[in-house]
Amino acid sequence: MRSMKKPLTTAMDISPGFQIAPMIDVVFVIMLFFMAMASAMKAEQRLGLRLPGIVTPDSKVKMPASEVSIHVDEAGEISLNDGPLADPDDRRLQALENALQRLHQQSTMLEDKILITVNAEPQASYQRVIEVLGVLNRAGLSNVTFSSGEESP
Repeated sequence: MRSMKKPLTTAMDISPGFQIAPMIDVVFVIMLFFMAMASAMKAEQRLGLRLPGIVTPDSKVKMPASEVSIHVDEAGEISLNDGPLADPDDRRLQALENALQRLHQQSTMLEDKILITVNAEPQASYQRVIEVLGVLNRAGLSNVTFSSGEESP
């Protein structure tokens, strides 16, 4: 009898087919990554934001008619509308206070608003700016804005 031998197979003859197990492992790893990252994300919150649009005011809006500029320079000198009012040694700033009180009285009589801009140079003393704010408070003026750097023309 003839012995039946199996024919020898080579590596080229073996076809493993499509393997689904490694694909499932990759999908689970990706899903685990996204689940872990989802807990680290911050939830968005709603902001109370109103966009500009056409507004019809109920009453007439009165804009400030008078603009006053107070300049504080690096040396501590203070000027009101480019007119010097206080030197660096003056801590009470009485001349500035008197001028601002007169301005406040005039605006009250005329029923006018005053917009005050405090221009402080970058190297100006914070203490000097605080002294100016104290004078504005004593004069009864509260509509104040700040500007730092060079004065605008």
